[in-house]
Amino acid sequence: MSDYKLTFKLRQHTPIIHFQHDQHGATLRASELKPKLDKFILQKLGKEAAPILTDIDEIYNKGIEEARAKKWLIGKGERPALDYKVKIESTDNPTKYLIASFLRKEYKKLLDINGIQYLHTIAYFAQESEINLLFEKEDTGRTERNGKNIFDYKFINENLEKISKWGLIHSGSILCTFSSFTKELLQEINNNIHSFFAYENFGTRQSKGFGCFSITNQSSPKKFEDLLKENFTYVYRYKYPIANLQDKLKQIAQDYKLLKSGRGQRESGGYAKSQLFLYFVTRSRPIRWEKRKIKTNLSASPFKNKLRDGTYQDIELQVDSLNSAIYDEHGNQSWKDSNKYDYAYIRAVLGLAEQFEFQTKGGKFRYVVQVDSKNDLQRFRSPIQFKVNDDSIYLAANDIDKEILNKNFDFKLRLKRDKDIIDKPYFKRDFNIDTPDNFGMGKFLAFALVTGNEKINNYTKV
Repeated sequence: MSDYKLTFKLRQHTPIIHFQHDQHGATLRASELKPKLDKFILQKLGKEAAPILTDIDEIYNKGIEEARAKKWLIGKGERPALDYKVKIESTDNPTKYLIASFLRKEYKKLLDINGIQYLHTIAYFAQESEINLLFEKEDTGRTERNGKNIFDYKFINENLEKISKWGLIHSGSILCTFSSFTKELLQEINNNIHSFFAYENFGTRQSKGFGCFSITNQSSPKKFEDLLKENFTYVYRYKYPIANLQDKLKQIAQDYKLLKSGRGQRESGGYAKSQLFLYFVTRSRPIRWEKRKIKTNLSASPFKNKLRDGTYQDIELQVDSLNSAIYDEHGNQSWKDSNKYDYAYIRAVLGLAEQFEFQTKGGKFRYVVQVDSKNDLQRFRSPIQFKVNDDSIYLAANDIDKEILNKNFDFKLRLKRDKDIIDKPYFKRDFNIDTPDNFGMGKFLAFALVTGNEKINNYTKV
C-alpha cells in the first residue's frame, strides 16, 4: 500500500533564531514542527470528544484515546506520536541576521561595511559577550573637548564563528510535505493546518514574535484574526501596519517589556512602570513585586567589598533616584517600608526567569539573583504570544495555568565580578517569595492596553 501525500507552501513572516550549525537549509525543522502539531491535533480531538473537560492534560489524554481508536498512533509510551511523516524543503537560502539587544552606532557602521545584516533593540541578551568579541576598541590618541579619549573600533571577522545563534528567514516559499498510509489522518491535518500556524511560533524567543509562518498555497476558510480567536481567549491588534521587519520586532520587544518589567530612565521613551507592577499595586489589597523585595533587602544589608587598606566598603545598588524607591508618609523616597506590604513573585505569571541581575555603583560588581522553584516548576511558558502576519502585529493570550499560582520560590542572592559568580560564603544570601494566589489574564490585559491610566497605547481588542 502506497502512502498519501499532502504539500503546503509556507511563508515566513519573521526570522527563526537557530544555532550556528543549523543555519543551512530550511529554517523550520520537522523535529520541532511534528511534536507541536501532534499535540495540537490530539488536543483538538480531545476537545471535540469531551467538550466538558477543562484540564489540558485530561483533554490531551482524551485525544490520545480517540486517536488510538482510529488507529492513528505509533509508539506505546505515554506520549505516542501520530502516524505520519513530515519533510521540509526550502526554495532559497535564508537571509542571516545578527540578533542583538543593543548595538553601538560604531558597531552598526562596521556591520554595514562588512555586509552583515542585523536586528537590534530586541530583548535577546544571550549573545552580548559574543557580539562584543566582533569589535576591538582602539585608542586614537585624540580627546574630546571634555577631555575624554576618542576611540575607533575594528571589526574582527574571524570571531563571527563564535556567534552561537543567528536569525534566519526565507524570502521564498518553504515546502512542507506530510505523508501517511492513513488518508483520514492527512485530512485531519489539512483541516487544522491553518489554525495550527496561527497558534504556534517556532524557535527561540517564539513568544516575542520570532518564528511566525502561514500557508500560502491554500486559502483558509477563515480570516487570520478568527483563527487567533479560536485558539486564544484574548486577542489584541496593534492599530497601525508596520512593514519593516526591524520595526516590527522592536515594537514587540518594547511592548512586552512594558507589560512585564517596565522601562528604564535611560532607555528610548524614558521611564515607564511595568504594567504588571501597576496592576498588582492598584488592587484593593495591593501587592508589591519581587524586584522591590530584592532591592530593599540589598539596600538594608549590602554585601561588602574588602579594600586594600583592610577596610570594607558597601557594594551599593545603582538605582534611578527619581523613580526607583517609593515615597513614605512624609513624602520622602526610601527603600525602607514604612507600612507592612504584601510581596509576591508577580512576574512569574508571564513566564519564569532563571535569574535577575542588578547593576552596582562603580560597575565593578553585579548582584545576581538566581531563582529556583521548590515545586519543580523549572519552566513555565509565557501565556502571551505575539504574532506577526504580513504587516500586522497581534498580542494573543490564554488564561495562565493555575499550577504557577501560590507557589514558593527560592531567591539566591549572589555577587558577580565581570562574568563570574564569586564563590564565597559571605557573598551568598537566600530568601523565599511566593507567587500570587490569583491572577486574571483578561482583567490584566484590559488594564494594560485599554483602561489603565498609564496603559500601552495603540492596541485594539479583536
